[in-house]
Amino acid sequence: ASFARIASVTLGSPAAMAGLREQDEVVRYGHIDATNHDQLRAVARLTGRSEGGYIPLAVRRDCRMVEVTLAPQRWEGRGLLGCHLVPM
Repeated sequence: ASFARIASVTLGSPAAMAGLREQDEVVRYGHIDATNHDQLRAVARLTGRSEGGYIPLAVRRDCRMVEVTLAPQRWEGRGLLGCHLVPM
């Protein structure tokens, strides 16, 4: 089950480079899923710990599953990802 939706993706950000798109529904973010995301706090914790590394994601896009690899890192914008997640 999806637990978050990508509300926005900033051009040139790590999220954009990973291929994430607005309206993608996050099904898995590393080891995090609908059962353990803790109001998305677990996503923030994993993102911070993964700076300079990689996080595998499974997202639902247009009724199909898509696997992407996100590389959290410092970039010219805010945060490490450049996307805004909202809980579902």
